Amino acid sequence: MNFVFGQSPQRDYDEELRYQNDAINKMKNEIEELSSKLRKTNIIETTTSKRIINLDEELALINKLIQSLKKEEDATKNKINILKKDIKKKENELNTMRDRYEQRVVNTYLKGRVSDLEKVLSSTSWRQAIYRTQYLKIISSIEQKMTN
Repeated sequence: MNFVFGQSPQRDYDEELRYQNDAINKMKNEIEELSSKLRKTNIIETTTSKRIINLDEELALINKLIQSLKKEEDATKNKINILKKDIKKKENELNTMRDRYEQRVVNTYLKGRVSDLEKVLSSTSWRQAIYRTQYLKIISSIEQKMTN
């Protein structure tokens, strides 16, 4: 029986070793699973971090675009305002010229034909006088061609 008693503590020791080995292997597996989860989390974290960086860059570009569009809008508004003022000025000039020509037609009808000299001298500016002189020359040459 000594032999049986001698093996019994050895078996308990082997079982204890096996139990501890199983526990150690279980812990190794748990550590490996945890490491795997950590790697996946790090990958996800890195991907998320990259996405956040990309979104920040995209937002910065969108803000630059918005600023550029605002500048362009302001420039366009300024051009529109300048053109409106110019149109208003030209409309006023046109109305003034219409009034003058209306008076001239009435005077011509009442008094007879206005002489070319009167037309040139009735100009309101030197530039207008030059233009009238040139136009009168052109009209005169056309009339001469038509009569010949």
